[in-house]
Amino acid sequence: MSILKAFWETFQIGFLASLIGTILSIPLAWFAAYNMTPSRKIIYPLARFTIGLSRAIDILIWAILFTHIFGFGPLPGILALLLSTIGFAGKLFSEEVEGIRIGPVEAMQATGAGRIQVMYYGVFPQIKMAWIGITIYNWDSIFRSATIIGYVGAGGVGAYLRETIGFMDYHKTGAIIISIILLVIFSELLSAYIRDKIK
Repeated sequence: MSILKAFWETFQIGFLASLIGTILSIPLAWFAAYNMTPSRKIIYPLARFTIGLSRAIDILIWAILFTHIFGFGPLPGILALLLSTIGFAGKLFSEEVEGIRIGPVEAMQATGAGRIQVMYYGVFPQIKMAWIGITIYNWDSIFRSATIIGYVGAGGVGAYLRETIGFMDYHKTGAIIISIILLVIFSELLSAYIRDKIK
């Protein structure tokens, strides 16, 4: 595997995990918000448990677990990062929903608006900017994690780094480490730029 292919695989792992995890976190956050959940006795605790479980186990442990189940490659990395996204974004998304002004929501409910209408017109305008900021920050965090989890067999540049260390090819190892640092800095600058633009 070449270094460019390894970084491209890392980008794909991070992008897919962040995208799918964020999409799954949206309904999960709705269910885990006490003021908006369809069922406070059943769905709410289940959603909270799912988010809590995703957060309770470190991403490297998830990666190691999934490599033992599915073998080495990108899939364990995607699953580990996906759970990390659910734990992070799901918690913060739900907290933003719980922090909304309830007045507009109650006014819509009083006029007979359905759950989807309430969410789209009453809740989403209040949380939109916060959710976008959380999504961007999560992507930045996921990309950094994606460069590391490959070291335990979960694909990407981390696996390539482990390979060069194993062969004692320290010139390539140094080049990979420098490249990771530069890409993480670039990712941080890009995410900061996007956050600034959407304010």
